Amino acid sequence: MSNIVNKNSGIISGIVITEPQMFSCHGRMFYEFYLKIKRKSEVEDVVLVNVPVNVVEQDFCSGAFITLKGQIRSYNKQVDDKRKLVVFFYATELSIDLTQTYFNEILLQGYIGTQPKIRKTPLGRTICDVILAVNRPLKSDYIPCIFWGNQAEEICNCELGSKVFILGRLQSRKYNKEIDGKDVELIAYEISVNQIVDEEA
Repeated sequence: MSNIVNKNSGIISGIVITEPQMFSCHGRMFYEFYLKIKRKSEVEDVVLVNVPVNVVEQDFCSGAFITLKGQIRSYNKQVDDKRKLVVFFYATELSIDLTQTYFNEILLQGYIGTQPKIRKTPLGRTICDVILAVNRPLKSDYIPCIFWGNQAEEICNCELGSKVFILGRLQSRKYNKEIDGKDVELIAYEISVNQIVDEEA
């Protein structure tokens, strides 16, 4: 938690793996790209990043190793007559990382927005899936979170609407789903929770 300064923030460091594309939203210009972050286990997470053009003070491109500070955000995107939740990192600061050290730490305070669902992984680990509603001015972001072990049991006993304060990482996870009779590989973006934080900490 050392580098995070408020209750809805994050720091990630990794390699830009797609060329930044510029787009306009509500009269503001943004860059969008994907960032690859390695875990200690060498597993790679690939996450979507949006950053306002006006906060970028150094040129960067695909292959650059950068550090970003910002927030986790989400929006609903219409795909084939269905609404898809898009989760991304909204950067408020961007800097070139000369140390090239991977980092991925997210701190969120939100409210349980879906009934917690507890289940077992194929290897027998207990996990619990929850959507957290994280408020900001004029909007709430809905962030999928996954809890493990004892914390999964703890969060499963919480009521809908309970306030939760967590520390974790933004991760990408591949999974398979049957769509129109075909087995399709999809990618989920979620917060893997390391710790349920005491709100007074």
